[in-house]
Amino acid sequence: PDSTSTVPYGTSAFALSTMPGDSNILILVDVQNDFHPSGSLAVANADQDAHHIASLIRRSIVSKTNNFSRIICTMDSHNTLHIANPGFWISGEEYLANGTMLHPQPFTTITSEEVKSKKWIPRPDMKVMNGKHLNLLGKFHLFNHSNIADCFHDDQQTVDLNKWCVKYTEMLEQGEDHFKLTIWPEHCLVGTEGWCMVKEVRDAVREWEMATGKTAEVICK
Repeated sequence: PDSTSTVPYGTSAFALSTMPGDSNILILVDVQNDFHPSGSLAVANADQDAHHIASLIRRSIVSKTNNFSRIICTMDSHNTLHIANPGFWISGEEYLANGTMLHPQPFTTITSEEVKSKKWIPRPDMKVMNGKHLNLLGKFHLFNHSNIADCFHDDQQTVDLNKWCVKYTEMLEQGEDHFKLTIWPEHCLVGTEGWCMVKEVRDAVREWEMATGKTAEVICK
């Protein structure tokens, strides 16, 4: 199978298919620069964790009993105009009053009621490419994906982004965990340095690949 894959937008978990000989699988979750010191969403002590991970991988290479049969790396992956990024939204009040595109600050919470009242609106120049797939919120959806049902304009061909944003925020709030949409600092933008795996860990993964003849699997999510 391809060593790089994607999971649908909004998915918080992935199905792990085991293979013959699987005995010791290492799963690395989002070991990326933006979650480490100097990153836009840095986690305390993340560099120490990265060092421990790299050491663990290197120890496994020389071990005859604890060598990893697979290494799976998940990668948090976003585009600039992701629904949880500031650039996606503007203040409806400011825009209607004077045409100003005022974006929310990071860590702003946006509720479905605020979307309905147009306190916050998706930027009006947002482009949603139509076709077999829809480039929606930085992820590609099948044209008939259930997540976009009832979110089309009257022509049933173009997506009404306001309807989609109401539905999306309602889905978050009505879910098991009753989340509200939080606007995050831009992070893990695909192709940027912040998206890349921390070098010390990536170097260790490469050493494992060269030593074992196996390829680490990457899951962009």
